[in-house]
Amino acid sequence: MVVCRSLFISTLVYAFLMTCHSKIPTTGCRPLDVVFLVDSSGSETNDSFNAQIEFMKEIVNSSASYNNNTKFGAVSFSNDARLEFKLNSSEQDIIRAISNISHIGKFTHLEEGFNFVIDVMFTKNGGDRPHADNVLLVLTDGIFHPENTTEPVEELLGKGVEIIPVLFTDEVTDKLASNANSITHTNTTYTKDTFDPKELFCKGVSMLPTAPPRSTIASATTDRGCRDNISICPSYGADMCIRFKSWAMVQCRCFCKFDQDSGRLPLTIPTYSTKIWVTITNKHG
Repeated sequence: MVVCRSLFISTLVYAFLMTCHSKIPTTGCRPLDVVFLVDSSGSETNDSFNAQIEFMKEIVNSSASYNNNTKFGAVSFSNDARLEFKLNSSEQDIIRAISNISHIGKFTHLEEGFNFVIDVMFTKNGGDRPHADNVLLVLTDGIFHPENTTEPVEELLGKGVEIIPVLFTDEVTDKLASNANSITHTNTTYTKDTFDPKELFCKGVSMLPTAPPRSTIASATTDRGCRDNISICPSYGADMCIRFKSWAMVQCRCFCKFDQDSGRLPLTIPTYSTKIWVTITNKHG
């Protein structure tokens, strides 16, 4: 009788879990604070802007199935940046707030959006949770000036923020793909049709592998008297030392072997342009 009762209870528990699986975070999921950075400039067609709105709604709605420990915020940008809703907004208000985002037009100043995210969104007042990983989804047609975004991108990456651009355009040209690649860790360009929200919510973006074991990282540093500010500099690859030099000089000076006086790179660091990035999934480094 005891065995039968235990089996019956186990069966009920299993049935309950299978029925309610969509409300249980998938194994490997982590708390996420996700900010949408939405292109509201004049280069966006009405169709692409409306597609961005629907994309955000789909992402928010799918979060319940993959990771119910996700918070969302949104900022739009054109000539300047505009707060749409903070990360601590109530769940019932988010879909309505997304529907109310306006297509402003005018010029495309993505750097203003990045700076607003730094100053307002990923902060305590913006609703950022210290134990959650930060993800910035940049929704754009890819028409912007990447040379203006270098400094805020370096700062966001230095804070451990994952920047994921998603292009909304009829044709992904080499120029648009290059612009998108300039603001992220990777050389993979996403569109609304190729982005998989499951990979975002559960284990980060699939093409961003995790950092190597700490034992491997430690052996990569040959100068025992030199220590970097963060322990996983080798996981970024040598290209980081060139492309994000000002950040690397502070965080990864030893790995990059910067000259202590001038900050110059040694000849042993390759100067290729191919990105070999690996993501940091813990924003505290």
